[in-house]
Amino acid sequence: MTEVLRLRYRRSERKQTEISGYDNLEKSEERMFGRFGELIEYLYSKGNSEEDSAHATVVVVDESRKRDGNTLDGLPYEDKKALLRFFFAHLNMIVISSEDLNHSDIVEDVNRISRCVEMMSVTRSGRVATWTGVGKCCAQSSVDCYSVMPLSPQSSNESSNEQVKLDCQGSAVIDVVQSMTSMLRTSLGLTQLSFERRQYFYRLITSEIDFLRILSDSSRSHLSRLCHAVGQWSFAAHELSNDDLVYCVYLMLKFSLDYYVSECSSDIPQGLHIPSSNELLALIFTVRDTYNNGNPFHNFRHAADVLQACFYFLVRLKCLPSFEQLAADPNGEELNVFTYTFDNKEPTVLVPKADQGDSSCDVGSSGAGKKVEDDLKTLSHLKPLQSLSLLLAALGHDVGHPGVTNAFLTKYNTPTSMLYNDRSVLESFHACVFVNRILLVTWPDLLTVVVEEESKYTVRNLIVSSILATDMAEHFDYVRQLTCYKSFHNKELFQGINQLDYVKLTTSLLIKCADISNVTRPLRVSSQWALVLAREFDEIAHMESVLSASLQHVSIPTIYPKIPYHIEDVLLVRPDLRNGQIFFIDTFAESLFGSVSDAWPQLTYTKDIIYSNKSFWINFS
Repeated sequence: MTEVLRLRYRRSERKQTEISGYDNLEKSEERMFGRFGELIEYLYSKGNSEEDSAHATVVVVDESRKRDGNTLDGLPYEDKKALLRFFFAHLNMIVISSEDLNHSDIVEDVNRISRCVEMMSVTRSGRVATWTGVGKCCAQSSVDCYSVMPLSPQSSNESSNEQVKLDCQGSAVIDVVQSMTSMLRTSLGLTQLSFERRQYFYRLITSEIDFLRILSDSSRSHLSRLCHAVGQWSFAAHELSNDDLVYCVYLMLKFSLDYYVSECSSDIPQGLHIPSSNELLALIFTVRDTYNNGNPFHNFRHAADVLQACFYFLVRLKCLPSFEQLAADPNGEELNVFTYTFDNKEPTVLVPKADQGDSSCDVGSSGAGKKVEDDLKTLSHLKPLQSLSLLLAALGHDVGHPGVTNAFLTKYNTPTSMLYNDRSVLESFHACVFVNRILLVTWPDLLTVVVEEESKYTVRNLIVSSILATDMAEHFDYVRQLTCYKSFHNKELFQGINQLDYVKLTTSLLIKCADISNVTRPLRVSSQWALVLAREFDEIAHMESVLSASLQHVSIPTIYPKIPYHIEDVLLVRPDLRNGQIFFIDTFAESLFGSVSDAWPQLTYTKDIIYSNKSFWINFS
């Protein structure tokens, strides 16, 4: 049933029609808020859930008497509506004014839209069908509503009370439930809400809301524990909540950003905004809300895990400095992080180790840059801004993922696959949404900063190329390119290599390795990832059966049990993981990580763990 949220400023007696209208809103839960910022904090906090939003969220907004436009509460109703519809579209947002409650036809329209949203969202298959646009969004109901939205400018639903009524007479659910196509429309600016207005709303949000306070546990001892968690190759992502993962991501991005600022202060472009800690947290919360947390595998947890793998690689390769909480042994037991008692004197940020030697912003750059040395660790360096760009790409590399594959999207001629001509469909979608819907709002001036001087290659270019590299259809081409990469370690050849190609290949290989690093994690952690990936493949098979009409009126789970901690329990839940793991290691991982270990000996541990894990799966019966 619908959740109704009420932003109420007025203390005077309400009209009887308004009281009656509110009472007539169909709802299973309701909350009252006295400040707009308080309402926004609540909506951000919902991202800690592991579930999709399977119902409509109706927000009833009082008109504030203070309409200065310079504070959240001072925004006029239309702006509040636009803000909610943009930043919280994933919650199936319907926004109406208190005045609308006086009109019974509007109240009934809202109820009708809410019922339709609930009917099409009650099953996982219904939600996936809506996101992808593969057919009727209400396949198991009598409501005839479609999820496909044309990729063209239409009248914005961020304004006009009449729009609710008009939408309801047509395909109202299209404007309420987010889909891949609607995300692209928003990303490309094909709505009446301009990028400048989005950026202004975001500045108001970050100026008034303390994002650290939104975390479910922000105690010093807990945050200290998370500092140690990100320092381990056995990163226990499934033992952490989504809020924990937000802070883990913050720790790594903050560490990389601080390194860039300290090492390259003289090279930072004039006018580049360096986000505060609160602004950086806000960016991460915004990214989290763009992932579908009901996906078993391709969710915010996966994004944080891929980022942590990239971060660990960069530290091992000395692209980023080491830090006090780093666990030197990749096979270390992460359980110690959860059993050790941390006191309030422990640091809540990553602490760089002292006396690590000089690093340079100019490694590999053209002109008067530092002369390339012979040792491998220098040859493998990325500049600090390039490292930060790679971490951002890892964070956003799967935003908006619908939980299905490129092959699925192409087979059923979805709007997104047609738009991208069946080539790297998901990866192109992720890159577009992350750059244009998120970074262009949260950190726009970063995108135009040059990361490679001679070619004028920008942060935006590097993020996009890195995300596109995660397409598994290109996997064997990258393995082939590794042969060329090994020759970079020959000094004479290296001096003649195109520096831009070097940077692009390095970042592409690192994010590719991180994206499939599950099989290189210690066995207990690796088995957990194998389980959730198997669940997602099961869901795709179910969707195929529904669409082929061989299966009807059967729903896949909406909520799964918590992932078991011990591998023995994982195998009790899913004893057939063995074949899939052996196939993936043999077909994709072994050759990639073997070649990567040859190119970067600092990453040889990944190859060693793969061999160990493969031996376990071969002998498991």
